Amino acid sequence: MPSSQVQVSTPPAPDHRAGHPALTQLRIRMSSSRAEGPTRLAAFDAALVAAGLANFNLLPLSSVIPVGAAVDVVPPADQLKGRHGDLLYCVYAASYATTPGAQAWAGMAWALQTDGSGAGLFVEHSSTTEADLHAHLGATLGAMMENREQDYVEGGRLVASATCTAAPVAALVVASYQTAGWHPAPVPGAAR
Repeated sequence: MPSSQVQVSTPPAPDHRAGHPALTQLRIRMSSSRAEGPTRLAAFDAALVAAGLANFNLLPLSSVIPVGAAVDVVPPADQLKGRHGDLLYCVYAASYATTPGAQAWAGMAWALQTDGSGAGLFVEHSSTTEADLHAHLGATLGAMMENREQDYVEGGRLVASATCTAAPVAALVVASYQTAGWHPAPVPGAAR
């Protein structure tokens, strides 16, 4: 199977977060994986396990990186930890291949504002070829940067790929923001 790939660059801007004491640091951890299983869903689950993110309930976000964030590509062992069933706020790209010889490509690209605030954007795509994946990542990220008044620079890309040999495969890239546990809702009329 083709391996996961990363291309990371750092924007040429000074870090101004130190001048903004109200900003809290959010470390967004990105990891990639690939896996196979007897079905597409089983392959996706195996890819989550391989990415270090088993047993979470995923809450997909809409691709905006908040002020004060830092994006780090990490190995699966350094992904966020939590309890079985916790919520995981994340952005992810997943791709599948079920026909022998077919490829699955998943990827994310990100851009950061040049003011050093940490604010930025993620884009996520899936494809059957590497060239198509990179074309879509670049076109989407470019359009999103153009749609905004702030100045941005691309921060990097993380892609994963898998080739189906017999069983279905999944390629996965995940950006994990934070986890949250479950808090039971109060029961009306119950003693406190």
